[in-house]
Amino acid sequence: MKRIITSLCIVLLFIGSTMPGVTIAAESSQVIAITLEDAVEKAIESDENIAILNYQLKVFEHQVKDAENQEDDLDDNGVDEDEEIDDDTLLAMCGVPDTPEYMQCFITQVTIQVQLQQMFGDQQKMSEKQRKESRKQIVRQIEQLNIETDKSEISLEELRAGVKLMVASEYVKVLMLEKQTDMLQHQFEMAKQDLTIKQLQFELGLISEDVLDKAVEARDDAMKAVEDSKENTSYELYKLAFTLDIPSTAKLKLDDIEIPTDKVTMKESQIDSFVENTFKVQKEVKNVELAKFNMKRVTRSEERKAEEYRVKIAEEQLAQLKQSLETKIQDTFKQAEDAFEATEVAVAAYEDTQEDYDTFELQYELGFISKQQLDQLKATVLQAEVNAAVKQYEYFLAYEQLKALQEGYIM
Repeated sequence: MKRIITSLCIVLLFIGSTMPGVTIAAESSQVIAITLEDAVEKAIESDENIAILNYQLKVFEHQVKDAENQEDDLDDNGVDEDEEIDDDTLLAMCGVPDTPEYMQCFITQVTIQVQLQQMFGDQQKMSEKQRKESRKQIVRQIEQLNIETDKSEISLEELRAGVKLMVASEYVKVLMLEKQTDMLQHQFEMAKQDLTIKQLQFELGLISEDVLDKAVEARDDAMKAVEDSKENTSYELYKLAFTLDIPSTAKLKLDDIEIPTDKVTMKESQIDSFVENTFKVQKEVKNVELAKFNMKRVTRSEERKAEEYRVKIAEEQLAQLKQSLETKIQDTFKQAEDAFEATEVAVAAYEDTQEDYDTFELQYELGFISKQQLDQLKATVLQAEVNAAVKQYEYFLAYEQLKALQEGYIM
């Protein structure tokens, strides 16, 4: 142990053609060793929601570019009649040629181009007043698209951070179960040894049948505990493999993690900056911007009052969110501080128990205590070691939550 969307059909086309992700080829007997960093990277690559958001961002980028081209064409008083989509653009937008999906996408893009050509042709007949109004509408469209793009980028970063934290939690849970299984296996071996001794004592008439039955029951309970722990570990490994898009035929072997040794602290003056930096606040700020943008677009007094009310609601939601996040952030730091202290206590207890065992081991070698007494103390040492490891893993997760918070993520 280490120290301690432009159209629905295009969206569906994208999902259907790119969602399977990268898969690690594996034979039934293959063992895949993986680190936490590898697991996080694999999970992000395999996450469908991240893939969808990435595509949505590309759609927004194309829409912004189209709108900017429209604005340029207004300045140019028209469009080049020979302008058309080149092959590289079609490949980027529509995928593999000579497939039904490609043809469907191609037809859609050609239809859009025809509509744009007609619109640009009409622009040549526009009066200066009409051209000015068209430009105003295009500028507004670009502004709205930029806000939506910013929101999607924030959501994408938030989603990535959330996946990272989720994978860390699943990964560490498996490590905890593996430590627990090792301890339970040792307890089972001790129970078997104790039963062997009890059987000899019973045959010699030194103990009653009730005492022997209790030893049998203890052995059976220890064996059941090992089986249950192994089953739980296998189940959690299967869940992790599914998250990482790794075939169930492969066996995962997780590398241990580096436990942070520094204690985290937070000053009251830092809370506001943490709040402002969260993805949740950044997205809510964009909602306020969007509400104000929509308010500027309307001219009728009734509609403007409704939009002003929406702006007020968005601003109130932002203020409430900031207030609630202050408490969450304070709680997150408090949990990390408590986890650090619990780790120190558990590690110290383990070290004390190990020292006691070293002393008793010497006494055993000198013949002052029995092997059974030494084994019982060894079980205590293993229990303390597992408890220390669990506390360290818990602090690791609390530490990871703080790292995610620094990046802007909070659950």
